Amino acid sequence: MHMADALVSPAVAVTMYAASAAAAGVSLVQLHKEEAAAPELAKKKLPTMAVMSALVFAGQMINYTIPGTGSSGHLCGGMLLSAILGPWAGFLSMIVILAIQALFFADGGLLALGANVWNMAFYGCFVGYFLIYRPLMQGKLLSGKGRTKLVLASVLGCVVTLQLGAFSVVVETSLSGITALPFGAFAALMQPIHLAIGLVEGGITAAVLLFVYQTRPELLQCASASGAKNRCSRRAALAILAAAALVIGGGLSLLAALIESNIDITEHRREGGEKLFTLRQWRADIKEAAEYLKNERGVTGIFSYMAVTNGVASGYSSILVAFFRTFPGFTAAMYSLFSVFEFAGRTLGGAVQYKLKIAKEKKFGFTFIVYQIYELMDMCLLWLPYPLMLANRALVGFLGANSATMRQAAMQTYIPEELRARLNAFQNMLITAASGVFTLAIGALGEVLDYRLCVTICGATAFIAAWLLVWRRRADVRKIFEK
Repeated sequence: MHMADALVSPAVAVTMYAASAAAAGVSLVQLHKEEAAAPELAKKKLPTMAVMSALVFAGQMINYTIPGTGSSGHLCGGMLLSAILGPWAGFLSMIVILAIQALFFADGGLLALGANVWNMAFYGCFVGYFLIYRPLMQGKLLSGKGRTKLVLASVLGCVVTLQLGAFSVVVETSLSGITALPFGAFAALMQPIHLAIGLVEGGITAAVLLFVYQTRPELLQCASASGAKNRCSRRAALAILAAAALVIGGGLSLLAALIESNIDITEHRREGGEKLFTLRQWRADIKEAAEYLKNERGVTGIFSYMAVTNGVASGYSSILVAFFRTFPGFTAAMYSLFSVFEFAGRTLGGAVQYKLKIAKEKKFGFTFIVYQIYELMDMCLLWLPYPLMLANRALVGFLGANSATMRQAAMQTYIPEELRARLNAFQNMLITAASGVFTLAIGALGEVLDYRLCVTICGATAFIAAWLLVWRRRADVRKIFEK
């Protein structure tokens, strides 16, 4: 139910930002209290937050446009996060997920971010948790009754919270005075679709929670799992959930692209009276895309580099949280301000991009220099005094917004239209896979090395990748930017 910026007036946007910010502030305070009361449990929660956030992020990337509304329908994941992480950590994780989607994947926008946080995070993490999940999960989780409770809480919670979120989209859009649809017609489009999505999400949530109950029941919130046994280690359970994120984010993205290709091909063949799309044609399309990538060293270089950099960024994001929570003189509030400065830099960079004119022959050089600056800034990030950290993130955000716009525009122009959906899906799948691998690897590295050193290694890895995957193929990559 991502809302686009065009659906939200400034007044409504400011109101929803204020409401979401208030909820985030309360969550930070409550999470700090929980961590102060049980610091060892807080440390164990960090890898769980990283894995669960990746799983929900992957699920949210699969969405469907709702005709005539300007909105989209997809899984939310608030109930799942709050059931495992608790409502406070779950809500903050959702904010990070939605912010990344707005900044890097154009799902929603910065103006609508406050509304999207409220619609997709608040209801699932707070309403669903406190009014549905926690009351139903009180008491002992005995073998049969526990499973029934989990399924009931998951399905009921997801259905109710998605209905509330969808209705909020209708209200916010109507109050903005932007939609041409009558209030009743808008609601009639949104509610049934999200009822179906809620049932699907409820089933998926129940499946994940049942898995957790069978393997590591102590991870579940608000339940005493006396009747369940730990059937595998904590790391093994998290590894399985991370693998699920890879399958959902990568496999379903590819499937979505193939379905889009199917629609396009079907329409063309209907017009020509030819045979409709077949599985053989599907395989041929995949083979065609693979052959294209094999022959396009520039495209594969950029794809590979983006997989590495996004994977590294996903990995060290959990390290940054751990650093700000444990290093003397740093707090969770300082981390929040740290993130705000990068968002502000990206916002300013995006605005400047509209006025920035760079000749085609200079775009590759500009983008590569930005890559190098970006990685060097990451390498020194945690060794700087806090004010310079803020300046570091603001500059990284500013430069990153400009280079990303140039790269995306160049890639979409260069890739043939008939292959664009499949290749974009392949890139998403590659990034998702790399994010899972790097998150687990960097998390393990953080167990044995200083957090600052871990981030430095991450930056160095991406720095080297830029030279090996982009600069060494500069003749092929430059063609993409100069087309």
